[in-house]
Amino acid sequence: ADYRQTSEELRFQSKWDGPINMLFGLFASSNKFIFNTDAYIFPVPISPVTNTYTTFKRDNGFSGSSMSAFAEVTANLTDTIELAGGARWSYEARNSYQASLPAHVAFASAFPAGLRLDDRYRETDLSPQVTLRYKPSRDLTFYAAYKEGFKSGGFNISQTLTPAATEAAGEYGAERARGGEVGARAILMGGALSHNATAYYYDYLDLQVQNFDPVTIGQVVANAGTLRVKGIEGDFTWRSGGFSLRGAAAFNDAKYHDYIGQCYGGQTAAQGCTLVSGTSQDYDGRTPPKAPRFAGRIGASYDMPLSDSGWSVALSSDLSYTGKYNFTDTLRPDGVQKAYTKIDAALRLNGPDDRWTIGLIGRNLTDKLVVTAANDIPFAGGTPGVLADMSAFVDNPREIFVEVGFKF
Repeated sequence: ADYRQTSEELRFQSKWDGPINMLFGLFASSNKFIFNTDAYIFPVPISPVTNTYTTFKRDNGFSGSSMSAFAEVTANLTDTIELAGGARWSYEARNSYQASLPAHVAFASAFPAGLRLDDRYRETDLSPQVTLRYKPSRDLTFYAAYKEGFKSGGFNISQTLTPAATEAAGEYGAERARGGEVGARAILMGGALSHNATAYYYDYLDLQVQNFDPVTIGQVVANAGTLRVKGIEGDFTWRSGGFSLRGAAAFNDAKYHDYIGQCYGGQTAAQGCTLVSGTSQDYDGRTPPKAPRFAGRIGASYDMPLSDSGWSVALSSDLSYTGKYNFTDTLRPDGVQKAYTKIDAALRLNGPDDRWTIGLIGRNLTDKLVVTAANDIPFAGGTPGVLADMSAFVDNPREIFVEVGFKF
């Protein structure tokens, strides 16, 4: 895979003495992506045609460009109330291609060579936002905001190529977000305590969902109906001398709405695989993958001087908790990661004026093996009533590092 991108942004901001100021700018980028696939699936003798063991070969890629213009006007309605509103206009262009190369002679009929699909995608969008802020003092701010966002669509360059495949079958549409949030930002106790809290509610319309299809051996993106997320999150930091305490917590409720998507490998009609000729299931009301309802962390640090010459030692530790979640895109019932807790810690010795430091760092000291994502394995089960085997991605186990740093 080879990906190259060039981008540039120009931003202008006024600092007038009056109650109104503005920000505006332009953004442009160009990108190119080339992706070559050599898939080895079955153990077979070397092919006399391609002189390799590769089952099938494919070339894919795209070239694209993005342009946008954005502006925001801020008005101080009173000494304590501020209103800001603006919008971003976006234009996205992408030309994609997908071509099949000669496959292993044993699979030439299943993966025919010489097929090519080209897709031309163009999209424009206007995303507004507005924020009202109330600042009764320099250390306290309340706000309410409405926002919209945009993610362009495109073409699945890794879909299965067959003589019947068409550009339209590989296209997926743009995703748009609409919603709002309210929050507070506070600095208390003479600056010793800082606290942030936010409550949010967003709808992601035509959500772009990625799935791996083990039958067609393709990683494809499709549009779900709507993903609705709502929740509350907050964080704090308290400092006193060389000691600091920090923490954060988040409750997130995410649900699919109006989404018919892929079945998991081996799913039966009794398990819900009843739609689109027995290839799809109803995700309405279900929580998407990798979306725990609760997560939080708590940590502390202590910096202690060792002598008048500037030597010091720093201790820190963080404990994080993540609730259970499903790690498969198709929400397999056996693809659930249980809730877990991880502990990180560090001990650092700092030289005079922090010119050098040496540290001992431990991550995931509880040695939790956590699955973050998984895909069904092709041709390893997956028939009705027989679950497909999974290939899983697991976070790193316990790690111990020695870190040395110099400033000059």
